[in-house]
Amino acid sequence: MRYKTFLQRASITAVVAAVAFTAAVMNAVDRAAGGETGARGSGVVVDADVVYRRVVTPDGSTVPLALDVHRTGGAASGRRAAVILVHGGAFSGGSKADMAGYANTFAERGFVVFSIDYRLRPGYDWFDEQARADAARDARADAVAAVEWVRANAEAYGVDPAWIFASGFSAGAIVAFDLAAPAPGEPDAGVAGVAPVAGYANAVPAPGAAPVLAFAGGGDTIIEPRLTTESCAEFRAAGTQCRTVTYRGMQHDFGFFLAADIADAAADFFASIVRLGTAA
Repeated sequence: MRYKTFLQRASITAVVAAVAFTAAVMNAVDRAAGGETGARGSGVVVDADVVYRRVVTPDGSTVPLALDVHRTGGAASGRRAAVILVHGGAFSGGSKADMAGYANTFAERGFVVFSIDYRLRPGYDWFDEQARADAARDARADAVAAVEWVRANAEAYGVDPAWIFASGFSAGAIVAFDLAAPAPGEPDAGVAGVAPVAGYANAVPAPGAAPVLAFAGGGDTIIEPRLTTESCAEFRAAGTQCRTVTYRGMQHDFGFFLAADIADAAADFFASIVRLGTAA
């Protein structure tokens, strides 16, 4: 498995704090506009803190991992496509609540959304490539477990198990990329497509990998846009669709300030995959 080296050695603690602050501000705006659901008045219902897995953490304790389900109209009528959302925070911080803006936008577009928590490693050194590899591997394993949990509970949530997608921001975008391109020996999550926001792939994709619509900030010094475009080029070399949308001059926090626009574009991308698959 390959792990990228960053030119920008900024304080990762400061980065995590800034991302968390921006997420909190944007989610507060979202809630103020849409009432208790935070859905801009669209009637998104949230089932919070549903446990999908229990894991052993690096310190040896067993903890539950939970997800929040965002959907419109309570129990879904018919089967809908699903989106797994993975938050950022350098694999050391953040939470599923950070992705509420994305979750509500996807839900408004008719998806059933599962925003997940995953194992974190507070205090580890992001620039220690082996430590980052281990953290990313744990996070991917948890995301795969979430996909499997959604498939197992598809009927209860009105999900079509053939159409499970994934998206995430920053560290979560790395996980989303890796769901589409598992490293040798890792299980294939079987997602139908991914939309990573400010991320890159750790492994070289194999032929038949899930299609990708990636987003990058042109001025991002935390996860440089070249890392995203290089990953996309590797997907295309493997014969898989991968397109990058780069927001000129935008810093790393573009993923929150433009969350609604990004989620809308990703929803269009996912819907096009469903249409093509249904037509076939």
